[in-house]
Amino acid sequence: MRRAAGLLMMLALFIPAVVMGTTRRVVGHKPVRGELVKIAEAQKAPLQSLVTAEQEFAKLSGSKGIRAAFLASLSRDCVMFRPLPVNGYEMYEARPASTAKLTWTPSYAEVSAAGDFGMTCGPWEWTPPTEKENGEMAYGTFLSVWRREPGKPWKNVLDGGISHDAPGTSLRATIVETGPDHAPFEPVQGVEDTLLAQDRALSDMAQEYNTARAVVAWTADDLRFFNDGQPSHLGDDARNALSLAARNATWNPMGSAVSRSQDMAYTYGVRVRAAVDSKTAPDSVVYVHVWRKMAGELWKIFAAVDHGVKR
Repeated sequence: MRRAAGLLMMLALFIPAVVMGTTRRVVGHKPVRGELVKIAEAQKAPLQSLVTAEQEFAKLSGSKGIRAAFLASLSRDCVMFRPLPVNGYEMYEARPASTAKLTWTPSYAEVSAAGDFGMTCGPWEWTPPTEKENGEMAYGTFLSVWRREPGKPWKNVLDGGISHDAPGTSLRATIVETGPDHAPFEPVQGVEDTLLAQDRALSDMAQEYNTARAVVAWTADDLRFFNDGQPSHLGDDARNALSLAARNATWNPMGSAVSRSQDMAYTYGVRVRAAVDSKTAPDSVVYVHVWRKMAGELWKIFAAVDHGVKR
């Protein structure tokens, strides 16, 4: 579904100390005002097309069913979490059709400078199958990463999210907020490896200093944090919630992808939290980080998801 979760145990990875140095390579230029205006105008079309793709995805779920909608909208290599990463397309291909209803709508969207990579998130509602007596509605928040090749439609390449209690507003009342305009800068080699190093650097800093300091250093001011069972967190509230959830933890990245313009990316993996005392056991969750890099600045996490539950 638009959510994924579970507890799992994995061995923490050894984090080399040199990572902090490798993650701070910045190559680029600062666009002048006229160039920024042109970039903003050029981004309107891909941003609106991304919002439309998410909305059409949801409409298809209502008219053709969940399975058909996901098979039409997912990339062949889409990543989902059950609770570890799986191929989402193959999972839905093997799943029978259902009379359950899944509805959702985007409340936030952001697109890369190249217009090839984007993120959407927003509320979802699930209605149980008609044949299931006394079934209960379920609610949550999804996060999707999208990608498109030149001349082709948007495809969902990573789909995750959380479940939580019913929100105070309806899907129809949701308004789409858009992220900042992205300015292009000169690409560099080995960016995907650098992205994996970002998570390791975050982990290093949390271990060397403290989690709260690391979270503030590696996240954007407008951070969105989605933690299963909780309402969505934004800004300082999100940083505080992530710091609390990740206390005494180590981030172990497993995969990543980056936009052609190298200004948006995602990483995912397993975060292992050590036992705080002899009475508690260590635990772990699957995480997703969505990163943004503005010209002349470092990579920052602007959206993060902790564990959710299966559809």
